[in-house]
Amino acid sequence: MTVGIGTLAELVDTVLPVRTPTVQEVLAGERVTSWRWEVLAHSGGTDRLLGYLDGVVPESADLEWSSYVAVKGKGSLQIEDLAVALDGYMTMAEVIASVGLLQARLRPVLVIQGVPEYPQSVFLFNTAPEDWSSTGRTYSVSLRDRASVLEQDAFEATFTIDTATPALSAIASVIASAGESIAVDGSDARLLANPMSWSADDESISKLSIVNETLDALGYMSLRVDPRGDFRAIPYVAPASRPIVFELVDGESAIYLSDWSVDRDFSEIPNKVISIEAASGDAEALTGVWTNTDPSSPFAYTSPPVPGTRGEQWVVRRNRNVQTPAGDEAA
Repeated sequence: MTVGIGTLAELVDTVLPVRTPTVQEVLAGERVTSWRWEVLAHSGGTDRLLGYLDGVVPESADLEWSSYVAVKGKGSLQIEDLAVALDGYMTMAEVIASVGLLQARLRPVLVIQGVPEYPQSVFLFNTAPEDWSSTGRTYSVSLRDRASVLEQDAFEATFTIDTATPALSAIASVIASAGESIAVDGSDARLLANPMSWSADDESISKLSIVNETLDALGYMSLRVDPRGDFRAIPYVAPASRPIVFELVDGESAIYLSDWSVDRDFSEIPNKVISIEAASGDAEALTGVWTNTDPSSPFAYTSPPVPGTRGEQWVVRRNRNVQTPAGDEAA
């Protein structure tokens, strides 16, 4: 029996097109993942791409973020001091020669074949110790995100934001004074209810703390750095009102690990909060106090002690320079 294969045109018509997998299918299946480390130079408040760093030791990078600290991103990695870099890449020696470690910035980019690339913020070198061996030199560096620039800078004299200057514009000016930049909503002309001042004699006051305290007075979250490495001032939205962006559900796409751990840190959960109004003129600042004495709460103050609570132990947190509406009561 003879089987004909048809003409070329007929054969082409029968070829099925290659199907492009969805993002969900890529992430849940066998995927090809790599990292690219972009080297940036900073000038005039912006970063520009110099090249890509070569010599990063595989699996050595560790990046982490926390919403509960001022500088939210940090990390570490090891970099081999290569003699020659791949085409289009830079060795550590070339980075040092071109801009130096104190000016160089790194932007790690997660590359997953089949989905858009995902940058992981912009970091500055924090420490860069050298380890020498018979094979050469390796840098074991630690990194902090660009908010550390504001944390390390401070004003030489008392700084005040008055009630006539749009607060977001004042925040942008503080950031610009540290050699950085932020895009704020120019149409948002909200003013502070009371002026806010920070003394130059207080060593705990940095430009980052000034920015964050002002944002808090406006009802914003603290300053953060987005994946591209840009500063963002974002209004606070209660968790219950935020949209769902991803759901972790059981099913064939779920990936399970055999081991896990549970962290518990009780030290930062208060059962008494004292809020102190931002002082204005000669009027005495208002003070509001909230206490947790609910015996059903594990962190409550209870006397006599109720099993399963903190018992007779206060954990106090203070909120200073709280903006209050007109009136004579702090709520």
